[in-house]
Amino acid sequence: MSRLKLFSLFALVSLASGCTGDIIKDRVDRGVGFADGMEDDELYFRPRPEIPKGDVAVSELLTLAKRNNASLMRAGYGALLAKAQRDEAFAQVVLPRLSMRAVYQGRSNTPATRSNFGGMNFRIPTGQKKQFGYSATLQAPIFSLADHIYRFNSAKLNAKSAKLNVRSVWNDVRRAVVQTAFDILDLEGQKEAIQALIKSLKKREADSEALSDVGMALKNDVYRVQAEIANQEQLLTELINAQASTRVLLNTLIGVPAETQFNVIWNANIPEDAVAPPVAAAFKVALRNRPDLLGLEVGKEAQRQLVYTEWAGYFPRFDLNVDYQYADADQLLEDDFFQYSLIGSVDLIDFARHTRIDQANARIGQLTGQSLELERRIRFDLERGCRAVANELSRLKQAARAEKASNENFRVLTQRNKEGLAPFIDLLEAEFAKIRDGINRRSARFSYFKALAELDALTGVEGYFFKEN
Repeated sequence: MSRLKLFSLFALVSLASGCTGDIIKDRVDRGVGFADGMEDDELYFRPRPEIPKGDVAVSELLTLAKRNNASLMRAGYGALLAKAQRDEAFAQVVLPRLSMRAVYQGRSNTPATRSNFGGMNFRIPTGQKKQFGYSATLQAPIFSLADHIYRFNSAKLNAKSAKLNVRSVWNDVRRAVVQTAFDILDLEGQKEAIQALIKSLKKREADSEALSDVGMALKNDVYRVQAEIANQEQLLTELINAQASTRVLLNTLIGVPAETQFNVIWNANIPEDAVAPPVAAAFKVALRNRPDLLGLEVGKEAQRQLVYTEWAGYFPRFDLNVDYQYADADQLLEDDFFQYSLIGSVDLIDFARHTRIDQANARIGQLTGQSLELERRIRFDLERGCRAVANELSRLKQAARAEKASNENFRVLTQRNKEGLAPFIDLLEAEFAKIRDGINRRSARFSYFKALAELDALTGVEGYFFKEN
């Protein structure tokens, strides 16, 4: 390909794209805006040894996670690394470089004499010439289309993409913290319900044994209660172990010692008019706000800038060199001078450059496929997430109705059992139903808030659906 064709092609690309701001599309603009809105302080993570005690709200857990989570810390320092690389690119293409060099040397300047000692010959110089000198060099890039514009733009975009990755990691960490906290609350509620049931069963065991001794109850009733006590105690053990392991997971997420003990509290209620959000609206929000999706678009633009960088490498570049040198030879000759040069250079053909262009275009294709895959997965996850909210709202409503009915059924059967009109087994089953329906209602409440936290993560907007107040 001739130089004229190369320049024409690059001119057409530049004309079609305009300035850098015209190249970046809406999603890239939003990604850059999000990254610019992040303060650098958000990237410096200094874990604080604050151990939660007593009652801890979910918002406090999120504050601890933002300070101490290891994954978030790693992402933050990755963004700082990208920022330092951006600053390095700026220094290389804009700032001058000053260096100094000093030399001291001596050499023989008169014939050497020969000497023989012990059968060995030596050459001993009879004089020496000394020389001292130093030089200072200033190198300053004047202009390079490839470096001053496109390469530096690529480094800036990579730094912004790394910042968006911090947001993406926080998005996942926040979801995990909220959902794990609600898992603990759910398990705690189940544990308390089972403990109350075991206490009630043990009382019924004593009552049924007393009635059996006087012939007013069957021995089978006693055995049935004893079997249920064993089953519920095993369930209680499983709940305790599950809660302990879940607590360790939560402590890991918020960056505190694994053995830390505290109570998670949550007092928010579900609004009476709560409804599941429409999928289409949530998907639009996600397309505009998901940090990982925006980061992919910014990364693609960074690769496009590398393509432009390689094509721009066929344009001339100009550099300025300024030298100052001083030399002193045995104080007999002194010389110092300035020397400056303006250097222009141009690549005529570089086959390796075209392979780098192919690599950048291939990476753009990879990121495009990754972005498309992520969009489709977001759409599917939002469909499932919005329907999960609808399911939990329906479950909560039906569980409340079932709990109310089972409580009334238990009350009636308790009275009838006292009057000898209802068998003991019916009363026992009614009590199981009352406990089960109460657990289901509480679990539906916590699952509803977990589903909202999931939607927040899917849309990429903190507090869009899940709010503590």
